[in-house]
Amino acid sequence: MPDPTDPGHLARLRVVGRAPVELRAVRRTHTIRLRHTDRRPVTGPAVGPDDLRAITAAVQAEGAWLHILRPDQLLDLAAAASHAQQAETADPAWQAELACWTGGTRPAGTGVPDDTIPLRAPQTTVPGRDFGHHGDLPVSTGHDRIAVYAVLYGPNDQPVDWLRAGEALSSAWLTAVELGVSVLPLSAAVEMAGTRQSMRRLAADLGHPYLVLRLGMLDTDDVGPPHAPRLPAQQRIDRPTPKASRPGRAEDDRPSGPKGGGRHDPASPPTPR
Repeated sequence: MPDPTDPGHLARLRVVGRAPVELRAVRRTHTIRLRHTDRRPVTGPAVGPDDLRAITAAVQAEGAWLHILRPDQLLDLAAAASHAQQAETADPAWQAELACWTGGTRPAGTGVPDDTIPLRAPQTTVPGRDFGHHGDLPVSTGHDRIAVYAVLYGPNDQPVDWLRAGEALSSAWLTAVELGVSVLPLSAAVEMAGTRQSMRRLAADLGHPYLVLRLGMLDTDDVGPPHAPRLPAQQRIDRPTPKASRPGRAEDDRPSGPKGGGRHDPASPPTPR
């Protein structure tokens, strides 16, 4: 991980047999079903320092870091996110992609349905994703002033670093769910070169930014919005046939990652969605 002779290769998963079932793994399989994105304002109590430390530790365990932004840095974050979204709105290619994964013509079981998109623009310090249309998700008039914002970043900007960033995001998100903390990923500010550099400065130039996260406490009396659909594993993981196996490769090797056998096109930045 990765294969130095193949620049498009990220990782390969090899299944070698059964392993003992750990209690933490069992708990995480249940937590995965609870994890979802809530784009409504965070109006509950503040996230406690112990919870922030636990989420940060989960990120660091996967080889990345989490920088908690100070209140005086939020205006810079908001300006960067707004600027990035304005530029993307003017890009026909971006709008075509957005319509593909939010419109009514998307394949069944994919994308972002209207019942997870706010009915009107939420009152948030940092703007969320502009989907180009309003959805059906009811939104309160509250403001998320109590929310905490953080930058997920790492030491390098290579495809394998983005892979590790995804692992760190998954670990942090599952940890947050178990602590009753809501996570909203915000990618607009890292999708453009100029605003991504602004995110790097917010993290004190200590590394390369991958994603911005909004953290807030969940309301235990609120069931939350519907969960967006998830593709089954067989539609996300390619299993090579013996004919496609390379010499010296065990038949039980399994490429890990999305369709395409865990490969990344170097010409395409690995932007999170």
